Amino acid sequence: MEREPPFELASLKRDWIEGVPGGLFSDRVAAWLEDLKATRPGPVLLAEEDGLEFTAVFMAAVYLRRPVVLGNPGWGSVEWSAVAEQLKPARVVGIAPLEVGGAVSDLSAGAILIPTGGTSGGVRFAHHDWATLRVAAEGWLTFAGAGVERVFCVLPLYHVSGLMQWVRSFIGSIQFAMGTWADIPHFGGGVKQGVVVSLVATQLERLLKDAAAVEALRGMEAIYMGGGPMREETAERARAEKLPLVLSYGMTETGAMVAALGVEAFMAGAFHAGRALCHASLSIIDGAGKICAPGVVGRIRVASKALFYGYHAVRAEGLRDGGFLTDDAGFLDKEGQLHVVGRIDRLIQSGGEKVDPLEVEAAMLQVAGVEAALVLGQADAEWVERVVAFYVAESDLDLSLPLAGLLAAHKRPKLILRVAALPLNASGKVDSVKVAALLRAVQ
Repeated sequence: MEREPPFELASLKRDWIEGVPGGLFSDRVAAWLEDLKATRPGPVLLAEEDGLEFTAVFMAAVYLRRPVVLGNPGWGSVEWSAVAEQLKPARVVGIAPLEVGGAVSDLSAGAILIPTGGTSGGVRFAHHDWATLRVAAEGWLTFAGAGVERVFCVLPLYHVSGLMQWVRSFIGSIQFAMGTWADIPHFGGGVKQGVVVSLVATQLERLLKDAAAVEALRGMEAIYMGGGPMREETAERARAEKLPLVLSYGMTETGAMVAALGVEAFMAGAFHAGRALCHASLSIIDGAGKICAPGVVGRIRVASKALFYGYHAVRAEGLRDGGFLTDDAGFLDKEGQLHVVGRIDRLIQSGGEKVDPLEVEAAMLQVAGVEAALVLGQADAEWVERVVAFYVAESDLDLSLPLAGLLAAHKRPKLILRVAALPLNASGKVDSVKVAALLRAVQ
């Protein structure tokens, strides 16, 4: 881990954030430097909704090598309770119902903890630092090439997908703009060459229905797709509209993207995750721990200096020696290109986010009157998978309001059905026939 400041403060003064003079941003960071210096040692929990304030606090903490923990302002009480059990911050910035003043967590200098559902969902934190994020950023910059002039970030900065766009822009001296994916249709025909945007499949599905959005996307340098699988029908529609998609593979633990399929290959009809970027290597591992031959499906393993150091409180020594064994199933073809075929666990990939069904079921059982609950992922054209919930109760219950106070929006079921008994078979496993019948009845 680095022991010197990772960047020169003078570098913050350049005009690289759209709509914000470099001097103004530099002054904002300077103010936070003084604030954090006056705060007792310990981690800074950053759950700030305002993008400019988020980035100023983040850069100040990184410069001082203060441990910084990223939090989602939209978390409900279930998530914040899980965070409180794991972390005791010295300073809270933003929307985070955690008390400070007592003992604080002992985190290493320069630690950057990024929230992730990991392989089990819930809330846990991948332990990175500026060095791992810089390696990941440099790998992306090498792949993207010199044509990128502006990054338009529409993904949340507390998520690795948004944070890495900021880090890449800073390290690569690229213009950085913040907005929402709903802003894209308003670009009209005025999109300049060199603009890139990152989307998840759900966002692209919606934008493809808007002619103005399609026109704007068509004029961009590249549209990076991540956050889970995309339907082949969506890819075909994007090709028909001549949208410059880059399909990719990565996760919080790898500092985001570690493999990508370029625009030219995508437009030619390829539909996979492409090759490993220059800072990473990929292999496929079978149940015995051996490397699979080309074309054989196994667990995807990633080796890279961008890898996280482990999960908070569960450090993984030797991670860089053996690589990170993911819970994604896939294979490498004879050309070394990665094909991701699915998950080997129960996690639901909905709208680019991981949802742990066990966590949602536990939240449902907190609602008075709910006797039993089952949560599943159902294939969906817009969400890739939508969260579907079944519950047993004596009468119909409105679960939407209580769940809104317990869970983040992306975890709340899109469909909730009351049933006389959960759709399970005699062995207690999910009965797909019963599930299909229940869903057909409401469609």
